[in-house]
Amino acid sequence: MTTAVESQNDNDLTLHARCCCKQVEVEATGAPVYSVYCHCGTCQNWSGAAFCHSITFSPDKFKVTQGEDNLMAYKTSPHITRYTCKTCSSPVVNDCQLPNLHFKGLESGTIILEHRSKLKDTPYKPAAHLFYPNRLVDVQDDLPKLDGLPESDISAN
Repeated sequence: MTTAVESQNDNDLTLHARCCCKQVEVEATGAPVYSVYCHCGTCQNWSGAAFCHSITFSPDKFKVTQGEDNLMAYKTSPHITRYTCKTCSSPVVNDCQLPNLHFKGLESGTIILEHRSKLKDTPYKPAAHLFYPNRLVDVQDDLPKLDGLPESDISAN
């Protein structure tokens, strides 16, 4: 399910995102770890939407370019900390630390308009639906619909 594209230059694969009030801005460079639709209850509650389009990156490919002191952290599960803007409460980034994987995720709606056209292309195009049994709406597409996370990312504890 990895969406990395080896043939493209990392500098060509840069997304800029920001909160609604533009006080916080972030940048992710390189091919994402995953691009998925998540239907988990936490994503639904956090976003107020039926599901989220999350584009995740290795932490070393992600940086806050403006307003880092304006971020507020909220731990929504043992493995996920979500950051919102203190001023406008917009979601900005998710930090997920699974036993076998660590990534930072952007929600596609936070990506600045000039970069949103990239989302239809590989490697940003979603590769699967996660936690699909929790869906609030049926989605008619050809993507795999998983019950949870990909097995390769779950610890054998």
